[in-house]
Amino acid sequence: MDRAIKLKLLSGSMFGAEYSLTEGDAVFVFGPMSHVIDDDVAQTIARADNTYYVPDTRLASTLMIRVLENGSIEVGQVEAGELSQSLQVASTNVVVRLRDVSVAFRHDNETWSNEVIAFQGDAAVTSIAPPSRRYRARGVRRCLPGLVLCVFGLALIGWSAAGDRELRRSSPGHAQPVLPGMTLLRGRDGFEYGVVASTDHIAAIQREWTRVAPGRYLTWVGLDVERHRIEAKLERSGYPIVTLRMDNPAVPELVLSGGEAQGNDHPSARQLILDAMPFATDVTVSMITDDALIEAAKRSFVALGIRPGVVRRGATWGVVNDGSLTDMQLNALRSSALEFERNWGARRVIVHVRMQDAVLPSTNFRYRPDMLTQMTDSSLSFMPRDASL
Repeated sequence: MDRAIKLKLLSGSMFGAEYSLTEGDAVFVFGPMSHVIDDDVAQTIARADNTYYVPDTRLASTLMIRVLENGSIEVGQVEAGELSQSLQVASTNVVVRLRDVSVAFRHDNETWSNEVIAFQGDAAVTSIAPPSRRYRARGVRRCLPGLVLCVFGLALIGWSAAGDRELRRSSPGHAQPVLPGMTLLRGRDGFEYGVVASTDHIAAIQREWTRVAPGRYLTWVGLDVERHRIEAKLERSGYPIVTLRMDNPAVPELVLSGGEAQGNDHPSARQLILDAMPFATDVTVSMITDDALIEAAKRSFVALGIRPGVVRRGATWGVVNDGSLTDMQLNALRSSALEFERNWGARRVIVHVRMQDAVLPSTNFRYRPDMLTQMTDSSLSFMPRDASL
């Protein structure tokens, strides 16, 4: 699926909040915390790809939303850990009502319809009768401290609103780390985005955001899912992608395979990323060759005190160590390989740590899930697989 689906909440304490959904299942749990930790609800959450908690003391409802590969949407109510009925196809840009919860869907290249924008929900209006004439004077005297507090509260609200207006006037892409693990960005589309490194952390940070900024709605983005989504779009468009770095989500860095002279040949790749990430203000594009990637892998070995030699076997380059290694060096190699993948991805060069074939039948090594311990001196070889594509 090329484009994400936008979900807008039209019920509950987070009325107006928007989420980006990709292909797969998502569960939205409305209600107090006791509703979330219920065993049946927990079973439903465990079966979903993504789970979102919407704190609300007035609602107790769980929705299952499924985004299909063709971009269509199915939605249903969950009760006692099971769907109360089969999922129903949901239309986009209309108000979708499911018992006491209302939502709306749209594709990310669309704008909200007038029906969705004008929808106000089922807000309850409570009228308060004036005090009786007999106690009115005493009531006024008793209310004087309350009036002072009210005026003070209004002043604070005005100060807070002024600060909020300053943020909304700030330029798109201006990063504000409001909560630990979260960056607040204003997009070029006028929306505010809560950007989190991992989708797994959105629910917890969202709960804290609701506490510190009630009534202020964000579109939540997990950079791990966002990176894979955009990298897939770049690959489908034929770009020789190495990796897409989002250390600074306002200015992502695209690394392509090729020489430096080709660095200016991909302005459309930059525009593709900007169109897909409205909170990004710019994209930097750099180039690197496969030979340079192999040299980077070799430098990581040298930093560990390993002096590698290089051999080539067909399309595979091998970085070979002919001396014995300590246990500390062996285990550091695994961390180094993971760090290399974080920096350069796993599309062009994959670093594997393996023993030479002649050593495999021996009992010189003890294996554990995350550790390789050398029992005697032996030679090792570190093979980047598919180094040249």
